[in-house]
Amino acid sequence: MKKAFYSLLFAILFSTTAFAQQKDFKTIGLGVRYYPGSFNKYIQENEGVTATLVTAAWNFTPGFRLETDFGFYSHHIKSEKVKINSKTIGVGIIKAVRKGNHVFLPGLKIDYTWGNTKIDIQNYGEAEEKIERIAIGPFLGYEYLISNTIGIGADIGLKYSHFESKLTDAPLTISYIPVETKSYFTDSSVFLRVYF
Repeated sequence: MKKAFYSLLFAILFSTTAFAQQKDFKTIGLGVRYYPGSFNKYIQENEGVTATLVTAAWNFTPGFRLETDFGFYSHHIKSEKVKINSKTIGVGIIKAVRKGNHVFLPGLKIDYTWGNTKIDIQNYGEAEEKIERIAIGPFLGYEYLISNTIGIGADIGLKYSHFESKLTDAPLTISYIPVETKSYFTDSSVFLRVYF
């Protein structure tokens, strides 16, 4: 599943040069996306710090945009001897509607998250749980262009999530039931981009 996702993303990213039409609008925007609140609550039970992702916007035409997000999450709960790590990659297909400095961004996003949680169990050793989540859903965003090259905005969306976890390395004394859940959740983010 990872190979297919990476292959699709690779093809999309490298086709940008071939299909981009540079006219009176900027073709590429790079920046950061920040998720207020605990980003990891949709992935694992242990809540931690928020997540910041590197984001890119690829404007193929004045009305069609592709957005990509890349992120890494890491949190260490020393009192419980727990280490949480996860990575996220996402793609959004967007119909950009621009009115002056205002850009409305309705679209569809898909993201894939994978990672692990390591727990040091006293007198028994370390256990490791692997997680995977794929989420997809519609969203609505808004971006204000401060200048021709800087945009700031926010979005909110509803996502369907398929989450799986499994114990991959643990002492024999631990009883564990693999988790597979399907659910809906809302998420929101704010972002800042520089276009060129």
